[in-house]
Amino acid sequence: MMQRKEKFEDVEFYRPKGCDQCNNEGYHGRIGIYEVMEIDEDIRKLIIQASSSEEIEKKAKENGMETMIIDGFLKAVQGLTSIEEVLRVTKE
Repeated sequence: MMQRKEKFEDVEFYRPKGCDQCNNEGYHGRIGIYEVMEIDEDIRKLIIQASSSEEIEKKAKENGMETMIIDGFLKAVQGLTSIEEVLRVTKE
């Protein structure tokens, strides 16, 4: 598990460095970034009440759900991907 940094200044971000094996793209293989919402009692009630997706998303975030972009940023901090790649794949 990744150790949390106390200050933003302590966080290092990485940039991809190309090579012959990756066709100078800087990436090898794939890693997923995820947004998983647990259907707890609060969310279940909102679904039954036919609440809007915005209401359900707000409650899920209040209950600790991490968005795809946050999951991507956490993986960028770990050096598994770059901020640029996270922004590229999460833009709507």
